[in-house]
Amino acid sequence: GAVDDGSNDDGSDDDSNTDDGSDDDNFKKKKRKQKNHKKKKKKHENNDDDDSNNNNYNRHLGKKKGVKRAKTIHNHPDNLTPEQIQQHKHYSKQRTTKLITTMARALLNPLQDDFKIGTIGSSVAAGHDNCHYDSYESQLQRTLSSIFQSAGMNLIVQNAGEGGGCGDSHENQVFCITHNVSPDVDIIHYSWTYFEHGGAEKARESLIRWGQQMPKRPMVHHLVARGKANTCEGDSKENAMLDNTYAAYGYNAFCIQTGLYFGGHDYDKEQEEGINRFGWQQVGDGYHNTTRYGELEEDEERRNGLGTVYRNWHPGPLGFQIASDAFAYVYSMGVLMALELIEKDMDAGLDPRDRWFVKSTDDRGLLSTDGEYEETELTSSEGQSGLRHLSSKQRLLEPKLSLPPQTVKDMPKPLFCNPLYCSIPHPPSCINYEKPTYGVPGPTVQTQNEWKIWKQNNNWAYEVGKKDIALFKRWNDEEW
Repeated sequence: GAVDDGSNDDGSDDDSNTDDGSDDDNFKKKKRKQKNHKKKKKKHENNDDDDSNNNNYNRHLGKKKGVKRAKTIHNHPDNLTPEQIQQHKHYSKQRTTKLITTMARALLNPLQDDFKIGTIGSSVAAGHDNCHYDSYESQLQRTLSSIFQSAGMNLIVQNAGEGGGCGDSHENQVFCITHNVSPDVDIIHYSWTYFEHGGAEKARESLIRWGQQMPKRPMVHHLVARGKANTCEGDSKENAMLDNTYAAYGYNAFCIQTGLYFGGHDYDKEQEEGINRFGWQQVGDGYHNTTRYGELEEDEERRNGLGTVYRNWHPGPLGFQIASDAFAYVYSMGVLMALELIEKDMDAGLDPRDRWFVKSTDDRGLLSTDGEYEETELTSSEGQSGLRHLSSKQRLLEPKLSLPPQTVKDMPKPLFCNPLYCSIPHPPSCINYEKPTYGVPGPTVQTQNEWKIWKQNNNWAYEVGKKDIALFKRWNDEEW
């Protein structure tokens, strides 16, 4: 902030104290000048749409100050009693159990060919200011695909992120979850970092509860583009309450900056030396100078660009790799733990599907080549299960696998969301006109003969920031 040096705007000393009773007026005027000076300074620093500032793009490098530290962390062991610590460990086990259950059900269901992760969120989720190839969803899909391919499955990470320019936010888009992403997703990702202010816990709680009414009962994992140095949203009492209450449903969060801090790199010391790893266009996160696939790049400009942690307020490819790797690590561990339990059941002569599914009463086996029914057997841990490669006729004869019964009454009472909307037996439906969407719209628009299709012939710069326009002008045509 501005520092009062005792001078007026014209450089003269302020000795205007008088005995005419105007001390208060002079004090107020001085305060107003200070306040206006602060506003002008802040506007000058943050005015990204002022074309006059675009002549010096580098002025934005390292603009953001150091990462803050939370004063209070609600679920930190130092702030918990021994009983609370035990309860905290119980919550962690519940999350792990839900993670293992999600992976095991996907691996064991012979009728499931795709493992789907559906993302809703803002421009961060959409990967704005980056190539689609470099978004965290694309990186996550490439990183984990081989694991699911070995089980005969496809990994699909749906990116339904969208900017807020059309009035979209977490408050309304959670209602569109089954239209924005496929209703049968295995995991839901949610990221609305720069939109969440007071009351965001209502939208997240609604999404968690609605997710449990979807076919696969997906976990909700929350991606935060920033984060504090010593906690990922743990300084919010509301977040801590959500973490604890919905641990059994797999709710969890990851903060990019917090994850980097927890890696051990001394960002605070670098900040004192004038290096801000989280500033705009900064290359290198203190651990790496580019992404893994960037190391294979022969083009130096592309390789360096892939090492960008934050393009601006949007993460860059390296920042997105941190998020992708965090999710990939957790999900890989979930797969490994699920396989251990599956193998344990198989070695004991048990059907592992009995642990996670309810079979129909018509427990039919596979049809053998001679036309007779035979019992379905899972192969040993040394072999590969052929269940996923059954013919369509064989699949029809498989016993129907269902999830254990669960109703809204089985869920905890809402903490923040309105029960009228978030305690319902099915998720809400809506229609979203932004693309892409992967689910099914609720209401539909009927074609009318008298309707005419029209299109606005806007130029390429429509709704594009002045800073970006200036950059394109300089890069593409010096005589623009």
